[in-house]
Amino acid sequence: MGHNGQIAASRLRGVPMTPWDISTGNLRKSFDVTTRDDIPEGMYISSDGTHMYMAGNRNDLVHQWDITDGAPDTAVWVRSFNGTADGTGINGLRFKSDGTKMYIQCNSADEINQYDLSTAWNISTASYVGRISYGSSQAWGEGFHLTNDGTRMYVVGYYDRTDMYDVAEWNLSTAWDITTATIGSKIDLDVITGRASGCYLKEDGTHLYVTDGLAGIVYDWTLSTAWDVTTLGTPVTTNLGSKNLTDIQWTTDGSTVYLLNDLGDYIEQWG
Repeated sequence: MGHNGQIAASRLRGVPMTPWDISTGNLRKSFDVTTRDDIPEGMYISSDGTHMYMAGNRNDLVHQWDITDGAPDTAVWVRSFNGTADGTGINGLRFKSDGTKMYIQCNSADEINQYDLSTAWNISTASYVGRISYGSSQAWGEGFHLTNDGTRMYVVGYYDRTDMYDVAEWNLSTAWDITTATIGSKIDLDVITGRASGCYLKEDGTHLYVTDGLAGIVYDWTLSTAWDVTTLGTPVTTNLGSKNLTDIQWTTDGSTVYLLNDLGDYIEQWG
């Protein structure tokens, strides 16, 4: 462990990653998304490992690929989705765990838009449902995460559009319906000196992971009270090298983590 709790990631490729501990992980596979967008800001891998998505800020499109066994390097492009009629400045993407709903974060108006998919995981069947605008509570959102039961949402962003980042918990009174979201707890992430970007909550709510969009750093906070961001401890930071990490997603068992790298425009699989 280095200064300020920073850990350099292991490079022992034959050793599996310790679940939920990215410092023990190794880069397994990657896929270059540059031909679709050179400012990738959001990504998602379907729960069955057969679909991969990327939200690009340059063209404000969501792209979909078919993949095999969750491997990014098997990607075959399928289609794209244009949601600019509902918002621009895309910088976050999430789905309901069964693929029937899609959520796109747009920083042009500090909002997250929700869509229903009449065919699960097929973004060409998306229809607009509604939005949550959070600018009055939390400006310039940079990334977000929805829990697997759809009752909580976490948003990272600027506080009053300054260089101070924060994370806020939003509670959804109707699961998966972001129009029913109300803000709960919020706390500054003053340890981040670059750009707080993607975020992910461990399945049991005891760890918060935030990526740095200006560096190859992943921050890992332990929550002493599950789901309550005001109980964050001191983060362990893992430096993965020369990267700009704009999003993060773990598999539900913590054995694999996906990272979106804006420096080189790759979706990376670590395990």
